Amino acid sequence: MTQRKLSAGTRSEPERQARNAGLGILKTCGKLGISFGDTLADRFGVAGSPTVPRLTDLIVERTTA
Repeated sequence: MTQRKLSAGTRSEPERQARNAGLGILKTCGKLGISFGDTLADRFGVAGSPTVPRLTDLIVERTTA
């Protein structure tokens, strides 16, 4: 039987930065009550995805209201 070592960590600094950025976007979407999947699809230009405003615009809008 083959055993694999699994780690929740990353191997390099760019991987750590990418993971942190993704988690930050995920948390921000959750706090704003918008879909993380729709946000990513819009940013990557997936055909047929809903248009999602920039997260910074939504944050500014909600903090100044």
